[in-house]
Amino acid sequence: MIDIIILTSSSRGSASYIIPTLIKSDQINISAIILTKRKVKNKNKFFIRKIKKIFQIGFFGSLIGIIMRKWYSEKVLEIEECSSLEEISFKYSIPLIKTSKLNSNDTINAIRNSKAKLGVSLGNSYISKRVFTIPALGFINIHHELLPEYKNAQSIIWQIFNKSEVSGYTIHQIDSLIDNGKILYRQEMPIKFTKTLSNTVAVNYLELRKKSADGLLEVLKDFELYKNNAKKQPTGSSYTTPTFKQFIKIYKNYIFLRNKAKHKIL
Repeated sequence: MIDIIILTSSSRGSASYIIPTLIKSDQINISAIILTKRKVKNKNKFFIRKIKKIFQIGFFGSLIGIIMRKWYSEKVLEIEECSSLEEISFKYSIPLIKTSKLNSNDTINAIRNSKAKLGVSLGNSYISKRVFTIPALGFINIHHELLPEYKNAQSIIWQIFNKSEVSGYTIHQIDSLIDNGKILYRQEMPIKFTKTLSNTVAVNYLELRKKSADGLLEVLKDFELYKNNAKKQPTGSSYTTPTFKQFIKIYKNYIFLRNKAKHKIL
């Protein structure tokens, strides 16, 4: 049996869909769930980063980013509701620890006190070295897109940008760079095109969460095997929020791929 700790930043996010699958296995013990607040430590640096990003992707790109965030959260929940981590913790008697910040001292102490051998990151931003090196086996992450092709990319949209009909997820070790650690497992998934772009993103993102739960279960059941066979990532591409021009291309490609999918069915 492997003892793990779940680290997440959302009460109703990836962890809520994935944990119930892990609980089914008697080979996995979840020592605790750590739920961190999305707290800004240095507001000046935070706003400077935001301003730089606005200059990078433009004002309309920033607005598009705000709109799209709802596709990955609220719209997913409209399609299929999930339990909160508070409800999951109570139902399965798993300790739920709430901390002030992802890389804070109280998060570090919670991981140390759990004595878990492996950490699993589900839906977090950058995790510092002083956090991911605490468990003996380190931390692993599920990136709901294919690596190394789509580092730091939001699921589905950049695949559509590149006129790809395939998305997927990757389970990888965490190191000091974003989405850069050795790949333990990855699975491709055909994109299902629906009546709107927002619905297409939400439907496929939900499917990725469900499939990645099964993939994570397989990795955890025989972690040493996957760890020993982990593959270093070759050079890949990194993405951020699309600009207005890029979003127009995404939408045009979505129409093209949706019509192509309909033609195949006919």
